[in-house]
Amino acid sequence: MLGYIVYIISISLQVAGALLLIAYSISTKRDDVIKKFSGKGFIHRDNNTNEISYNEKAFFQEYKMAYIGKLSFIYILSGYLLGVLGELKDTKASRDIALIIIAILSLVIMIISNKLVEVILSKSNKVSKITNEDLVRIGLEPDIENVSDSEIEKMLDEVFKE
Repeated sequence: MLGYIVYIISISLQVAGALLLIAYSISTKRDDVIKKFSGKGFIHRDNNTNEISYNEKAFFQEYKMAYIGKLSFIYILSGYLLGVLGELKDTKASRDIALIIIAILSLVIMIISNKLVEVILSKSNKVSKITNEDLVRIGLEPDIENVSDSEIEKMLDEVFKE
């Protein structure tokens, strides 16, 4: 009976840990992904056109990693829960076969998940271009800005006015 209680507590802790990670540590919200990307990427604003430029492939990868991270914890959680229901025969042959099947199935799941996330994100509007409005809403400034032509003209007018 004590073993049964310890087992229940063990699985409960694993499930709670996975759920907490899914809920609180890996965010796929656009603002959070932009914030995380801004710490790693380089964002530039052209003050003539008000255009924001950055490495769009790196931004896509940042989104992809956020979704892969969340999906990973969902897989872990599902694995814990299904592990309670499963049973493995206690023979050497069945363990060896299970190990081979687990390795192959894990590889297939990883490849399919990677492709699936890429396809979903490529069709999603969440990964649209970062805008000035995004930066203002989040409270971020570009890493670098160029001076607009009108600002340069104004400075030159002030210098040559004298």
